[in-house]
Amino acid sequence: MSSENLVVAAKCLIPRAEFTRDYLKDLNYRILDIMEGKGYISRETSQRKVFLGDLFLAASFYLDVYARDLPPRAKIRKILHLSHASDLYTDLYFRQLKGLIDEAPHKVTFTIQYGTSSKGQGFAILIESEPAIVAKKRQLNFDGIISDSRYDEIVSHNQRFIKAVMNSFPAIILEEPGALKTRQESKSPPIFEDVFLQTLPRDVATCLREANTCFEAGCYAACSVMIRKAVEVGMTKSLLQSDNESKLYDGEGYEIGFNKKLDIVVSVRSELKRDIDGLVAVKWFGDRGAHDAALPFFSSDIQNNVGPKARAFLAKLELKK
Repeated sequence: MSSENLVVAAKCLIPRAEFTRDYLKDLNYRILDIMEGKGYISRETSQRKVFLGDLFLAASFYLDVYARDLPPRAKIRKILHLSHASDLYTDLYFRQLKGLIDEAPHKVTFTIQYGTSSKGQGFAILIESEPAIVAKKRQLNFDGIISDSRYDEIVSHNQRFIKAVMNSFPAIILEEPGALKTRQESKSPPIFEDVFLQTLPRDVATCLREANTCFEAGCYAACSVMIRKAVEVGMTKSLLQSDNESKLYDGEGYEIGFNKKLDIVVSVRSELKRDIDGLVAVKWFGDRGAHDAALPFFSSDIQNNVGPKARAFLAKLELKK
């Protein structure tokens, strides 16, 4: 997906009979006040520069959420010259960027032009809002698929943000907020196709259908949990169908867990030994999805890792419906 599909832009007009530097200066101050009030800073301009007569017709503002002080451990590495300061600050920035919500307006750009429009003469202001997901794609090499519903949330959030900015002037709206380039409607292919699901027992297939739903909604952690559950249900079914029900319980009568079920299934079906490493990954992602709220999950985790390994294993189990 192009960044233009995610960047939201709008244009508004502040009526003014003639261009004057004094009014441009007032407009610069107003933009700075609005953006500073919303928690943004500019690397190109400031109240002081405007006061000294360095006016702007274009300026970008960035979300001011990044810590400027290194954490204690990084400070020690810097003092002992174990790492270059530039590397430590770069690592700090990337970790903080990774923690930003995707829809947060990360960079906001103003472009001012004086002229005549269909709604009168004055200062036309183009406002562009770039969400954090764009910076993640550019700087963190994020390549995950953004579901249609998640895309709508990102664009809508930035549309509301720009409207709030325009209402702060106030100004006449020339162009309503919208993505620079309209995204073509797309539907991500399911992780588990229906033809495959129809070959599985109902309770296993139900788990995988829920995994598909989670994936389509962009809920990748929940998707990994449902895939792990499907695999464990599949192993239980396999042991039941091979007359090994008694092996499902420990000495106290409690049902055994994922790892022990896998050991038993492999002992019964030795040809499945080569799939053990893949199943360990499926379990790891599923466990992290259920218990580690801080760990980010990406569509590529499911598409390239968890999904194919789970599918291959369940197919080899040859479960009876």
